[in-house]
Amino acid sequence: MANYDYEIVNGRKIRVRPKETVSEIDKNGYFRRQPNHFTTPFGDGENDLKAEGNKRYRLVWAKLCHWSNRAAIVRELEGLEDQISVNMVEHAPHEKNLGWEYVYNENNIDPVLGDQFISEAYYRADDDYQGRTTVPALIDTTTGKVVNNDYNWLTTYFEVNFRPWHKKGAPELYPVELREEIDKMNLWLFDNINNAVYRSSFSRSNEGHFDGVNTFFADFAVPPADAKGRIEGEEDGFRASTHYDLALPKIDWDAQWKVSTERAYPSSDPTHPIYLGNNRRFDIDPTWYDLGAESPKKEEKETPPSCGCCCG
Repeated sequence: MANYDYEIVNGRKIRVRPKETVSEIDKNGYFRRQPNHFTTPFGDGENDLKAEGNKRYRLVWAKLCHWSNRAAIVRELEGLEDQISVNMVEHAPHEKNLGWEYVYNENNIDPVLGDQFISEAYYRADDDYQGRTTVPALIDTTTGKVVNNDYNWLTTYFEVNFRPWHKKGAPELYPVELREEIDKMNLWLFDNINNAVYRSSFSRSNEGHFDGVNTFFADFAVPPADAKGRIEGEEDGFRASTHYDLALPKIDWDAQWKVSTERAYPSSDPTHPIYLGNNRRFDIDPTWYDLGAESPKKEEKETPPSCGCCCG
């Protein structure tokens, strides 16, 4: 087991949160987002998680994190409030950064889990977990362990696997006939808009910083329907300004991911664990905007703690 830095809080031995600017920076100074650790899907497979109501699961989220906001929103839209319990976390001042804390509860203690920090549920699930403890996190209240922190798919689980517990008249957020299109758009949006902000903010090199900046503004200016690029295997329809190295998988939602490899989320994003390629993100078209000026040097300074979007 790795050596960890701890702080004692109310008699609890709490591990110090790793810094993105240390643990998620490659040799070239690029920010490489940590992969989600607890990604076992909900489904009918032998090793899949089983959807269950009666507040078996507890969703922990933070107002500050938009990725966890969407999980909380879908929970309410589908009427799962009486089936999946919920709590919010926030960062609180300590001598060292200890990550998300249940600051909205009396004595900062979650009344269901008995925890003060979300990290306690993470390390209960995997004592040697070495990443940042992130939101959203779905916790099994019978064990107190995090069972899923896959922000890419958690809302889809709520929509598909928890459908038997949806309220009457709940909206269908993932219609079968649009799923492939939704998956493609989410892939493009995450790589080129959402995560580009983090790559520009947390990179420790000028190249890494401007890679994120240029990706963000190029793709903001050019929507996916018009952008200059392609997804492998696609001839018409969706276009992305990024040249993807892998084809988006064909996911059979009716089978509910019985084959775990079908759940791979191919990505042009070099922070993704199955990324195949170099750090080039897209081909700049000079007609999009003026990129002729030399990029200014980015001032090297300590990056403040992240907002927590898929972060700790």
